[in-house]
Amino acid sequence: NRAAIPAADNAHRTIPAANNNETFVQYLNRTGGALAWKRRSRSGRLEELRCAAAAGGPPLEVATLGGSMTKGTGCGSAAECPWPARLAARAASDAESDARVRVHNLAVSGTCTGCVTATLPPRLDMTVPNVSVVLWDYGVNDADAHKAVYRQGRFKDLRVAAADVLLRELLSRDPPPVVVVIEGSGPVKAHAAAAEHYDLDVLAYHRAAAGAPLHHNCSWKPNVAHPPPTVHHALGDLVWWFLAARPTDCSRTTRANAPLPPPL
Repeated sequence: NRAAIPAADNAHRTIPAANNNETFVQYLNRTGGALAWKRRSRSGRLEELRCAAAAGGPPLEVATLGGSMTKGTGCGSAAECPWPARLAARAASDAESDARVRVHNLAVSGTCTGCVTATLPPRLDMTVPNVSVVLWDYGVNDADAHKAVYRQGRFKDLRVAAADVLLRELLSRDPPPVVVVIEGSGPVKAHAAAAEHYDLDVLAYHRAAAGAPLHHNCSWKPNVAHPPPTVHHALGDLVWWFLAARPTDCSRTTRANAPLPPPL
């Protein structure tokens, strides 16, 4: 079986040496995944979900949120593209993992976090009512692409407010899902602030790509909205690495959900 995710807090500080004989998945299992896991939630809720699924409970119902990149623009006819499709394929075929995961891609082209705050709750109720994990992948469009949404009137930047509304809607569900920030080609300050405030996990693909062996061709250049299929495949593998880790301690009693902090 696959090894549990290492808990070394300093793992992200070491750029692993290139090894042209290993696959990208082997690189993730060695040090690439820990390098990408930029922020680790202290809640332990994802571990509880993994334990429940491993014990025969419900599978992880995963919803992906994003724009055209997450929807698949730029994939062409490539198989297992966009990255949520790669994630679903890995979940269906990985014989080394005990994880049980179902993936629901709710990405909508041309949208941003502030574009979906009103429509997301009913869409979740209709499509994934038992959602347990939300992968928040609006790094491309929240970075700069939707100035008309985020700069209105005397307000210079509404991205933090939009992130706050979205997260409070998600985390007020019963039970609240685990929300994971996906950083693609780079971070978004509003997302980082929200992750810190609401204690969210952050997966930074760009950090894993920076340390990957060059032959994987998984580099995602900044300001490129629609990366090639090789990036989608690598990002899907990274998210699978994160979700499919074997639980390390299932003896703890399930914790009560902590109250939400004040708004940002």
